[in-house]
Amino acid sequence: MARSADDDPFGENEFVVTEEDVADFRKQVLEEVAVNAQLYHPKDVDTIKSNYEICRRYVRHKRRDITAAVEMAKKSLQWRNEFGVNDLGIEEKLSGISESNIYRLYLNVGCFIPFKKDREGSQCIIFRTRLHRKNAARSHDMKRFMIFWVEKLLYEQNNPRMTFIFDSTDASYSSMDLEQIMFTIQIFNEYYPWALGYVIVYNMPWILKTVWSGIRSLIPADGADRFKFCNGDDIFEYIDRDNLPDFMGGTVRMPFKELSPEEIEAIPVDNNIEKRICTTPAITRFYRENFGLFAGSADSGSHKRIFSCIPDSCLSFETINGNQIAYLNVTNCSTDGRTIAFRIRTNRREGYTALPHSGTIESQKAARISIIKLKEYLSTRSDKLLIQAVPVDHPQPQILDVFKKLDRSQVHEQKIFCEQPLDDADEADFAYSTSENGLQWSTRNANHFEERVALLTAQCERQQFINIIICALIVACLALSLHSKLCQSRDSWWCTL
Repeated sequence: MARSADDDPFGENEFVVTEEDVADFRKQVLEEVAVNAQLYHPKDVDTIKSNYEICRRYVRHKRRDITAAVEMAKKSLQWRNEFGVNDLGIEEKLSGISESNIYRLYLNVGCFIPFKKDREGSQCIIFRTRLHRKNAARSHDMKRFMIFWVEKLLYEQNNPRMTFIFDSTDASYSSMDLEQIMFTIQIFNEYYPWALGYVIVYNMPWILKTVWSGIRSLIPADGADRFKFCNGDDIFEYIDRDNLPDFMGGTVRMPFKELSPEEIEAIPVDNNIEKRICTTPAITRFYRENFGLFAGSADSGSHKRIFSCIPDSCLSFETINGNQIAYLNVTNCSTDGRTIAFRIRTNRREGYTALPHSGTIESQKAARISIIKLKEYLSTRSDKLLIQAVPVDHPQPQILDVFKKLDRSQVHEQKIFCEQPLDDADEADFAYSTSENGLQWSTRNANHFEERVALLTAQCERQQFINIIICALIVACLALSLHSKLCQSRDSWWCTL
C-alpha cells in the first residue's frame, strides 16, 4: 500500500528550524568547545562550524529547544571522540577500507547488509537475525562495523534517515543480541540527531515476542511509533518489492552464501572462520558498485601496488563439468602505463593448476585466470596462491626468466587462500604444522571443532525444550489457581472434575 506524497510520517514539518536557531546553537556549542577543547575531535568541531544540516538536525531532534540541542551535541561529540569515530578510516571517500578499520568477516557473512531505500527515502540496513550469534570478544568490532556504515550512508551519501530492518525469519533465542540492539537504539536517540527512520521487525517468531515487546517499552514515547512489526507481504507497505532482497520476498538477488546451521554456530568459536566464509567476486562487486568500496589500489610495502586481484583474499570454487574451478581476475593498475609480467605459484603444486600460470597484462587491462583443483586432492585451510608481478618495458619471450633476474624486494606480491565448499567426503579433520620443509600435514583423531558445534546446537535445542516446559507449567498453575478459587463454593458442578 503506497503512501500519499503529502504524508509526513516523521513530523519533519512539525517544527521548522530557522537560521537564527542554527546560529544560536552553533554559537553555544563552539563556546563549549573553546573551554573544553580536549574533549572534542577537530574534525567534529569543523563539522559544527561548516555543516548547516548537521546543526539543523540537532535542533530539530530536540524540537527547537536550543539548550537541549546543545547538551545533546556536547554528549554526542564527546562520545564520537571517545569511541574513535574519526579514526575508522572514514574520509571523503571510503575506498581505502581495510581490516585495520573494520572486521572484514561481517562484510562476507551477509548478516548486516546496507541496502536500498524504503518508501520514505530512508536508507535501509538489513540485519538477518538468524545469522547472528552473540560474541563478547567481537562486540566492539560489531559496533565499529555499524558506526562505519552509519557514517558512510548518513553523512557521506547524504541520506536523510536510516531504516533498520530486523529480518527475524527462523531466528531463535541464540540469535538475539540485546546489547547490539540497544546500542542501535541508543546511538540514534543520543548521538545521531534526527536520523532514524523506521525500525521494522519482520517475521518475528512467537517465542521472541516478549523480548521485542520489552525492547519497545524502553523506547522514548516520541519514538515508539517508528517501531513496526510486519509479516510476509506486509513489508511492502514500507519498502517496494524491487528494493528488497529475494530472501524477504523481493526481486534483488544477493551475493552472499547461504550458511548452514553448522557454519552459523561456528562464527563465534572457529578461529579459522574468516577463511571458510571469504570474499567472492560477487560480494566485492556488490560493495564496490553500490557503496564505492574496494575501488582503489592500496599501498604494498614501500611502493604502490601495480596490480589488483578479484577476489582479493580467498577463492570460491564451483563445480563445472565435474571439475572444481575458481576464477581469478588480475588487473594491471600501474599508474605509469607500463605492461606487467605476472606468474602464479602455489604451495600445493599437487593440488592446483593455474591457466595461464604466467603472462603479460597491458596497462589498465585484466587477465582472467582459471584455478583448477585437481581431482582426488584433499584441500586444506593453508592452501594458497602467490601472485607475483613486475613492470616490463617490452614483451618478454620467457616470463619466468624475468623473475629469476630480480631481487625479491622488486617483485610485487599478493597471497590468496584457496577455498572450496566442503561436502561430507571432504570434512576429514586435519591439522598442519610448520617445518623446515614447509607445511606438513598430520591426521588428528579428535574432531574438536565439530564437537563444539554439536554441543552448542544441543544446548540451543535443550533451552527451547525447557522454555516449552516452563510455559506449560505456568498454564497448569494458572488453571489450578482458577479451579481452586471457583471451588470455594462446593455446590459448583465443576468442582467434581
